[in-house]
Amino acid sequence: MDDATLVALVCPLFWALSNILDKLAVDHAIKTPEQFMFLLSQFYSLVFLGCLMGTGGSFALSPLAVLAGVLLFVLYYLYAVVLAKEDVSSVIAVHQAEPLFVMILAAALYQRLPTGPELIGFVLILGGIFWFTSARSGSEPVLPLIGRRSAGLLTLSALAGAFATLISDVALMELSVLDITGQSALGYGLAGLITLGHRGYRRAAFDPGRIGMGRKAVLIAATGLLDLAGYLAFYLALSLSDKPALVSVLSSIHPIYVFVISAVLATAFPTIMREDNSGSRLRGKAIGCVVVVMGILLLA
Repeated sequence: MDDATLVALVCPLFWALSNILDKLAVDHAIKTPEQFMFLLSQFYSLVFLGCLMGTGGSFALSPLAVLAGVLLFVLYYLYAVVLAKEDVSSVIAVHQAEPLFVMILAAALYQRLPTGPELIGFVLILGGIFWFTSARSGSEPVLPLIGRRSAGLLTLSALAGAFATLISDVALMELSVLDITGQSALGYGLAGLITLGHRGYRRAAFDPGRIGMGRKAVLIAATGLLDLAGYLAFYLALSLSDKPALVSVLSSIHPIYVFVISAVLATAFPTIMREDNSGSRLRGKAIGCVVVVMGILLLA
């Protein structure tokens, strides 16, 4: 196994650990999705300051890069709303509709018809989402692996992510990776501050429940750093490899990592990790994750 392959396999592990930490945070530490988002957005404000220092304090502001950051705020807000109610393994699998929207939007913008494998990937991802939102038949009624409202919010979240991806792709024609990272982080942080203008959001953002604000901030910083580490590993793998498609494919196994880690933690520490893996639900999640990942691999 070469260095690029190894780094590409580590990349989704960082993302998976970040998702698991997100779930632990909303279950045990942070009472409202608004507070989760406020703290996470201000973590990205710090990321912007770090990137600003890395560029020597001077940069050409790109409205597109800032807009991408605002869209990422929307993405994570919808994700946080759902995460408080659903199993993290199901949330991440359904959220992988984002590459599907990237394909559709790119085809519409660049007038490029999808290939045969891409169409098969399209069907597999839709089939996987349908699998997660459909009740199982059997001797007794079984609930869907994820609620349809949650799936709808995650689909909107994935659509916001797809727009952010395409906008970032355009912005990268003029910006370096460090510049777009910093400016999208600026948009993310500004969105978190602007939403404080809404009274209900502001009240929820500063809810004193569960644990102290200082410890909440540390927890959010940890999950933010894991997320950033994933992106850095992804960029490093791209720089080491002469096969970018392979790096993209390997990084797309993210839902499998989340499924395995959450299942292990829920079994070993059931009072800490809340995942309903009773009866056939574990098998159902495994099948759904595999179907979605197969679809992503065909789009990658």
